[in-house]
Amino acid sequence: MTMPVHAKEPLSKPPAVNVALYVRVSTDMQAQKDDGSLDTQLDRLTWFVESKRAAGQVWTIAEKFVEGEKDGKRYGKSAKNTNRPALQKLCEMARAGLIDVVAITKIDRISRSVKDFLLLVDEFEKFGVKIVSLRESIDLTTPGGRLQTTMLIALAQHEREVTSCRVKEKVAWRAEKGFPIGPPPIGYVMKEKRFEVPSTWSAKASMPSCASSGNAATGLPKGRSM
Repeated sequence: MTMPVHAKEPLSKPPAVNVALYVRVSTDMQAQKDDGSLDTQLDRLTWFVESKRAAGQVWTIAEKFVEGEKDGKRYGKSAKNTNRPALQKLCEMARAGLIDVVAITKIDRISRSVKDFLLLVDEFEKFGVKIVSLRESIDLTTPGGRLQTTMLIALAQHEREVTSCRVKEKVAWRAEKGFPIGPPPIGYVMKEKRFEVPSTWSAKASMPSCASSGNAATGLPKGRSM
């Protein structure tokens, strides 16, 4: 007796995943550097999405958000709060249901505040959006992954606060000692922690002019000629 042959059911196609790439740097120098950190972040995130596609998953880049980019120029932007134009646009896309994943290179690219980060995670999860970070390999779908991520953000916030405290202490110490703050203005140099006029400039400034002590045309004393 022959057994009936059942036709194989076609494999279900993986669901489509719309990905938003988010990149950020803190300073204008980093942002405006050719082939700098912003481009590196975008390249890494693009490669990540392409690797997902190569593995058979239907990942598509829906939007690239470059924080601080305006009128064709790039600027640095701190992550101490969520008052950032590109981040707000990213949240709008999440609320509209236009993205499924937010891809970043490091957790502190999106936030250095534990409170702000957890609020962002809750906001994204309301609309089924997950955060993927390449460096930390985080998985916010598990309690353990959420705990690990919270600890990483806490460390980033601590680092920012310690650095800020050190800068303030240094500025206060220099002010107390009467030392200048910042680079010297044009025409001055820094010497022994104070601004000074270069010695070569001082010598030139102290030389008498030919017009005041002699003949303006020849440079000889008045009353004499060649």
